[in-house]
Amino acid sequence: MHIEIMQGSPIRTNQSKRTGKDFSKQQAWFHLDHEPYPREVQLFINGPAEAYPPGDYDLAPESFSTDQYDGIEVRPVLVARKKA
Repeated sequence: MHIEIMQGSPIRTNQSKRTGKDFSKQQAWFHLDHEPYPREVQLFINGPAEAYPPGDYDLAPESFSTDQYDGIEVRPVLVARKKA
């Protein structure tokens, strides 16, 4: 699964109304093999200092787990794509 972070991708920090804690999101583009154009997605990050640098990434295997109800949970962990 190819995810692209573009130069100048916006990072937004907001505060949770429920918990009062800050959270940050980074814009990325998700490339699906069966679609002609990538989709814009938001990646939750621990703060602007931990933003991913511009580049091409794949989802790491540890991105996937099961939740308390045995459903699939995805928490993206990106690894740099190997150059061809």
